[in-house]
Formats: sequence, C-alpha cells, structure tokens
Amino acid sequence: MENYWQEKSLSFGTVRRNNSTILTFQALDNIPEIARITVPCNCTVPKFDKATKQLKVIYKAGEIPQQVVGNQSITKFIHIQYETGESDTLTITGTKLR
Repeated sequence: MENYWQEKSLSFGTVRRNNSTILTFQALDNIPEIARITVPCNCTVPKFDKATKQLKVIYKAGEIPQQVVGNQSITKFIHIQYETGESDTLTITGTKLR
C-alpha cells in the first residue's frame, strides 16, 4: 500500500481538561478519494478538506476519570477508508492535564 500522508502520527503535546486542540494531517497529492472516516469517540472530530488535502482533527479534552492519578496520556486513532478499498490509520497522542 502506498503512503498517502506526510505524517501518520501527530502529538498535540498537552491540553487542559475541558479544552480543545486542533491537529492537521497533510495528505500527499496521490491520495485516493476518501469514502469514510471513523473515530473512537465524540471527543475526536475529523474534517477533510479536498481542496487543501488537509485533515483537521479537533480533540476535545473532557474530564479525567477519578481512577486516573495525575495527568492522562491520550492516544486516539482515526481510521480512513478509501474508495479503492484500501484503509489507513492515523494517530494523535498527547497528555490531558488536570
């Protein structure tokens, strides 16, 4: 399978709980038509712009569960299905601060 993205993993560094951050994945010129983008939860909102070939991902940092001591490490996966039948997984990581 070809690579369709400049980076397949991005880090937002740190974000305070109940705040949001935006990450941008840049697609390469050879990217096929995207059929579907799925994410694990409502805290991650993707939006692909065909004109700029950019996938903007908004991560909304909610509360930290009580059982988590200190800050919370975050890893979220963005699954992309192409019209060609191929698929990709992009990853965002970071730390949610109390």
